[in-house]
Amino acid sequence: MGRPLGATSRVTRLGRAFAQQFVESADYRASVERRIKNDTLPPGVETMLWHYAYGKPKDVIDVNLHEDRVEQDLADLSEDQLAERASEIATEIAVFAQAQREQREREEAEAAATVAPAQPEAKPAGASGGGIPDPQPKKPGTVH
Repeated sequence: MGRPLGATSRVTRLGRAFAQQFVESADYRASVERRIKNDTLPPGVETMLWHYAYGKPKDVIDVNLHEDRVEQDLADLSEDQLAERASEIATEIAVFAQAQREQREREEAEAAATVAPAQPEAKPAGASGGGIPDPQPKKPGTVH
């Protein structure tokens, strides 16, 4: 049978109650205030506080690919014209996506180059003790 549609589970209710109790405590509020003043509060948390305080701004997505392009009523276009328009948009989206991928790859490469960890020196075979067998057989009865 289960719980009614839309009802929260016991675990969800307990988790929410714990989180509410935690964030409503004076100690937590003092900690957040201290981190805000010391500029050590993560930006995402500060953003969330602003959203809670004043509401999240409405997300607007501009679907106009070119400002100079005159808006057309798609109902007035023929099927061939619609197909051509869709092809143009798909091409522009693909070009944009490729540019984003390339930018992300450049940024990742730059980040990796600036924080590349020092590589440990290679140890001779058998010296690591990490499960690599020693190429030299040991004589029975000797201690290594």
